[in-house]
Amino acid sequence: MRSAQQARLTGTVSVGLAPTTAAVLGLPLMQAMRERYPDVRLHMVESLSGHLSAMLNARPRPRIEHCA
Repeated sequence: MRSAQQARLTGTVSVGLAPTTAAVLGLPLMQAMRERYPDVRLHMVESLSGHLSAMLNARPRPRIEHCA
């Protein structure tokens, strides 16, 4: 994690959470991401697991870029 912080990660991260999980972890996750990775945009989706799974299966594979 230290190397990730030194690299100043940027971009968008999408996270899907079930409603009960989002109610407990959503705000702490947003606050931690903002504090640790200010240049990363967090996109949160709250939905039931079946719908989240369908959304993942319908999306094209993301392009992952590594910065040295």
